Amino acid sequence: MGVGTSHPSRKHFERENAHETNNGTSHRPTRGVNERQQAKLEKLEQQNVDKRADVEVRLPVLFSADNKVVCHPQLDFKKSFYLSRDIGEGSFGVVMQAIHKATKQVFAIKIMEIPGLSLSSSHPDGPILLGNLIEHAKQYSPGQTARLDMLHREIQLQAHVKSENVLPLKCIFYFFEGQYLSIAIVLPLCRAGTLELYLRRTAMQHPITLTEAKVLLRGILRGLARLHSEGIVHRDIKPENILLHYPSGESHHQGGVSNEPSTAYQHVG
Repeated sequence: MGVGTSHPSRKHFERENAHETNNGTSHRPTRGVNERQQAKLEKLEQQNVDKRADVEVRLPVLFSADNKVVCHPQLDFKKSFYLSRDIGEGSFGVVMQAIHKATKQVFAIKIMEIPGLSLSSSHPDGPILLGNLIEHAKQYSPGQTARLDMLHREIQLQAHVKSENVLPLKCIFYFFEGQYLSIAIVLPLCRAGTLELYLRRTAMQHPITLTEAKVLLRGILRGLARLHSEGIVHRDIKPENILLHYPSGESHHQGGVSNEPSTAYQHVG
């Protein structure tokens, strides 16, 4: 996929969402900051969330009336969110932090790009069922059929599986530009990061305790049990695919000491 490169669609998402916030200040992706600076940014962001935690976050619908997954155009994304910074990237795509404009709630946006589409002026530009979007992309990118099918399955699974230990999918956006289709899924932001990061950070201070191990394993096994109950086999269980969440209102930089995460989430796909 060439995730480390700046594909047109990703650049478009960043360019269009690096604009003024509701308080009139310029808010652009925060790149190249050190850990102390990043801790301050996250603390400020958490304070904004805490102040408006009782405000309902209204997002575009995830399901149609007949329970099919719906994707929304990029224009709707711009109405609801602005992007603040990169969180991570990998073979799947890139993950960015996004702020909900109305409530200042913080989310994670996973952006996946499908290259190789033939140029067309007849791409959809409004809400569309995920299945129809995938079929449309197949028509213009037959070489990406297997990848599109896999992406379709993964999004469907994550949208329909409901569990406190499986990361819930909130809503989906899409965008066509040139020969790329970008699909952006909105997820809760797990502030504790991945299990891999937590283990690495903890190992610098002390070995993981038995209590911590029990908390983490309990969350992982509950998530797996829920997936298995739906007939789903997760074939890529590894620390970087386990996301951790702290109790409400806590930050993993409080006092400069890592706190114990309370929840382990499986990431499907």
